[in-house]
Amino acid sequence: MAAAPSRFQEELKRSKGMNTAGDWLSLVPIALIVVYQGSIPVGNELLRYLIVAVLIIVWFVIWEMIKPYITNKRSEADILNDVKAYFYQQWMSGKL
Repeated sequence: MAAAPSRFQEELKRSKGMNTAGDWLSLVPIALIVVYQGSIPVGNELLRYLIVAVLIIVWFVIWEMIKPYITNKRSEADILNDVKAYFYQQWMSGKL
């Protein structure tokens, strides 16, 4: 990635950052899970923490899938695919 054009590097940096309201919106469900963890009807506290951890991981996976639609940012995978396509074109044209 260090050899990629700066437009790709800047877009990847922007994509990873918490720089839109939609990015901060992603923290609301995590905060709700943490606040209401005492309401989970499980007697074992360790099991309750495990359930909270699983819920946060599930939310993170869902957020990564819907983030491009909410924040108007491209996913990291799309950016990296464009970088690969750029270098492939450079290689095919003999510039590398």
